[in-house]
Amino acid sequence: QPLEFFQDMVREVFARSAYDPEVLRAGKREPLST
Repeated sequence: QPLEFFQDMVREVFARSAYDPEVLRAGKREPLST
């Protein structure tokens, strides 16, 4: 994929607050890909 494909995803990740409880869920495991 070209870098532009990831641009919105990267912006979304870096727009999050550090240690946001909505993002960090203690004890939860998520697959890296589906």
